[in-house]
Amino acid sequence: MRIVNVTGYAPVKNQKPARKPVLGRPKHTKPTARDKIILRGLEQGKSLAHMARKYGLSRQRVHQIRGRWAGLKYRVYKKVQAYK
Repeated sequence: MRIVNVTGYAPVKNQKPARKPVLGRPKHTKPTARDKIILRGLEQGKSLAHMARKYGLSRQRVHQIRGRWAGLKYRVYKKVQAYK
């Protein structure tokens, strides 16, 4: 017994399903002005909580912004002083 899909044709092996058309807006390729300011603040050593309060965001959202741009040239490193 062959399995037949709704169209009446047997599925072809190793065939990927057709992609749906892309809907919605395209992804940002650069951080927005607000995101750049947040990233700069984090680079200067300000905490996630401080930046979140300043811009009315949650700490989680600031963390997501930091993670979103981490792979590009907008990498944020937290400056840590050496232990004396």
